[in-house]
Amino acid sequence: MILRRPMNTDELLAHLRASKTDIGRFVAAMLREHLPQLVVPANAVRAWQEREPQTWALVCDWLSEQGKSVRVVESVSPCQGLTRRGVLDAQMRVHERLGIMVTELGMVLDPGSPLWFDGRLELPKPGEPWKMKLSSGGATSSVEFTPAEVDAFLGEQPPEVVLARLRRAVDALRPPRLQERGLA
Repeated sequence: MILRRPMNTDELLAHLRASKTDIGRFVAAMLREHLPQLVVPANAVRAWQEREPQTWALVCDWLSEQGKSVRVVESVSPCQGLTRRGVLDAQMRVHERLGIMVTELGMVLDPGSPLWFDGRLELPKPGEPWKMKLSSGGATSSVEFTPAEVDAFLGEQPPEVVLARLRRAVDALRPPRLQERGLA
């Protein structure tokens, strides 16, 4: 039997940053809010168990060592439930991925970008597309997602559709290369 020393919080968070799942986001929120338990949607747990079972087991062991528990809940998707918190969480997840793309391309978005739902403050109606406008250096671009696409993105399913649309919208903001303008 091999004994290992318990992992401290910093080590766990460092390990989770390398994960291809969003387990770290849930753990960080639990720590930030000083919650006694990790509350996670059942669909996320299923995805973690399928994609990274060792990482999920590591988190469960760490929680146990910390005297904390896991509470798995059947969740209502942000697109179906349409709570302000659910919509904001969904927007933040998309914005995180957008930020990574923009940074990788050495771009900076203009202040106020992205703009969701044409700047309206009310929540989207059920079934209404999720619209986002981007701007950088005066160039503008827009992208639209169906509620089902946002649900799939949030549910840890492969987010190819959302990411591909984000990439096209970001690419549309880039100035054309000299060769594309016929100047090279």
